[in-house]
Amino acid sequence: MLSYEYCDSSDGFYFNDIQDFDFNPWIEVKSINEKGRCVFSKKFIPKGTMVFRDIPYAAIVDNQFKRNICTTCFKILLESNRHNIQTCPSCCQVNYCSNYCKQYSKIETRHTELECKWIQDFTISFKHQMPEDDRNIVLLVLKILSRRIYEKQSTIFHNKPLTTNSETCTSNNNNIDLLPMIPNDITDLIDHLDDYFINSKNNSKNNNNNNNNNNNNNNNNNNNNNNNNNNNNNNNNNNNNNNNNNNNNNNNNNNNNNNNNNNNNNYNNNDDDDEEKYDDSDNENENNVIIDENEKEKEEIKKFNKIWRNDFKRLINIAKVIQIIIDDSINSLENIKGDYGFVDNQGDTEMVDNSIDPKGLDKLVDSLSSSDLNILRLLCKIRANYFGLWNSGYKPIPLNSIDIDDDNNDSSSNNNSINNENGMGNNNKEQKNDNDNEKKEKNNNNKEKSPNNDYLWCGSGVYLKLSLFNHSCFPNCTTLIEYNTSKKNNSNSYGDINPLTISIITLRDIQDNQELLITYIPLNQKINDRVKSLKSNWLFQCDCKRCHFEKIDENQTEKIYKDSCCTNQKCSGGLLIPTEQNSTQGICRVCKNTSTLPTVFYPL
Repeated sequence: MLSYEYCDSSDGFYFNDIQDFDFNPWIEVKSINEKGRCVFSKKFIPKGTMVFRDIPYAAIVDNQFKRNICTTCFKILLESNRHNIQTCPSCCQVNYCSNYCKQYSKIETRHTELECKWIQDFTISFKHQMPEDDRNIVLLVLKILSRRIYEKQSTIFHNKPLTTNSETCTSNNNNIDLLPMIPNDITDLIDHLDDYFINSKNNSKNNNNNNNNNNNNNNNNNNNNNNNNNNNNNNNNNNNNNNNNNNNNNNNNNNNNNNNNNNNNNYNNNDDDDEEKYDDSDNENENNVIIDENEKEKEEIKKFNKIWRNDFKRLINIAKVIQIIIDDSINSLENIKGDYGFVDNQGDTEMVDNSIDPKGLDKLVDSLSSSDLNILRLLCKIRANYFGLWNSGYKPIPLNSIDIDDDNNDSSSNNNSINNENGMGNNNKEQKNDNDNEKKEKNNNNKEKSPNNDYLWCGSGVYLKLSLFNHSCFPNCTTLIEYNTSKKNNSNSYGDINPLTISIITLRDIQDNQELLITYIPLNQKINDRVKSLKSNWLFQCDCKRCHFEKIDENQTEKIYKDSCCTNQKCSGGLLIPTEQNSTQGICRVCKNTSTLPTVFYPL
């Protein structure tokens, strides 16, 4: 069981202090040029220290796990507890492990009547047409909107004037001074909507300029060629007539002189050409390398620009779906089919090829209303800042098969032990072997149907203050969710502790005035995959130490990373977490195996 030092008696602060940046003894928020808001240490922080805790503003269970996980406490809904499970009778999309969770759900997970109605409309008209990720982000947006209406809060999410003019529109990252240092509301979060607008507008301008230039050049070239041809023909005719006689007389003399001059110059030029060949070849190689690198950079920029434009089109379509749902105008679905290409003629989601520019993006942007822009801003804020809620207790085998297999295993093991005690074990060896073979076949079938990783992304949540922590591919901190570590997992109540509380734990010793970093993506990927994921989804180029040194010495950085991870080859738990403050032992969050933590991390 994980245990951490919550209080430091020397400084005299309490556990609740780490939930507030103003009173937190370990960390503070700073604004860095060209980077924005960052979290830095106030003093030396030993590894295994819980430095911050935050509760979600809103959280949902992912659509594919809605029948297996409680909406309030995120516990697994076991078959043995099916008689206590409560389901929303209206939308039938929300489940609770008990009546307690249904009655006393907290505001961030509360299922309101308005949200219930929206989910019904979404399930009937749109849900089957959208990919799984898009479904979940729609549900999270509806959760946030319903909460704000329930609490009578503003539903305007523009934290500054919005414009679609690429000359005056700037990114939120550049206008960080307009946002408060510590976010306390959804409007205080950073989004990349303006970056998407700039990218789409610049692309349309470039296309128009290229087309105009090509047309003008073609017309000019055609005119010039026609005029030159006519002039040349006239001049050639006159010159040929006048020069025939002169050329005949001078050809003989010129030929003799040219032959003598060429013979003399050949010897002098041969030596100079040999020396210049070597210099020219070196310069050409260097120039070719520079040109190749520049071309690769240009091609990469073009590739990501296309990805961003396709992503922007997808976000606009999602925002329009959300707007239709909250406007209670489901009948306008035909407009989306006919005008915006959200679904094809058969009613399925349109297939997207990120290697080509999206069709109809300019038309979509021009059709955006003020309410569409408002929802789009909220959607971009959520997409840039939401956290995945992982469940380490979920087994990737169907619930029915879990209980049946467990019962059969218990009964067969009890029968075998009884038979052995009565002296009947030898007569039942063949039967035992048959049972073992059947069990192996069942397990193999279950493994084929289930994913390899049993630490699953089962939900999503928006954490306002946790969004201040930046990314690193070799982070010095990690996140832990309360329902995965709490000792009260078997009880019906978490008391005052929110089960969706996320804690920040230091993985290594952190020096004074050092930035605290977490990860946004799975770390067991090569650098190209990590760069593509971060640049596609969060629109930034990772410049962490792991990415830098992996280009220099991949084997060294890979060894340092693997030494810091779980040693169980069948586990994908990632980086080891110190079992307590200043501990030399680390525990895997998935398989719970303990290993000795490394002490050398240079140069990472």
